Amino acid sequence: MESIALEIDFHLEVAHYMEYFGKDHPNHRLHGHSYTGKVVFAGPINPETGILIDFEETKVKLSELLTTYDHCILNEIEGIEKGSSEQLAKHIYHNASKHFPHVHSVWIERPTLGMRVQYPHV
Repeated sequence: MESIALEIDFHLEVAHYMEYFGKDHPNHRLHGHSYTGKVVFAGPINPETGILIDFEETKVKLSELLTTYDHCILNEIEGIEKGSSEQLAKHIYHNASKHFPHVHSVWIERPTLGMRVQYPHV
């Protein structure tokens, strides 16, 4: 059966601190980032509709789900206590998978650094 991928982009403003770094390191203190990201949906094209998912409906519901993370301190969310981009991608993936079919992966990016995280890595 034919398979296709559809990506929905998003933007988050978050704060976090990383205790992993020593107390003299700037990342140890509370600081903020602008993240971009995407949720990738993949699967067969529905022969009755000709689409994988209803993009408009999914985008609206995904935006609502992402309010959990936007303008918050990541370390205060259960499952993201370390505040890492890796934990954020994993958390969004599992949260989105509970609400939407065909969730394939989640990407988190800090464009100013050229850094990207993908969960799960496929």
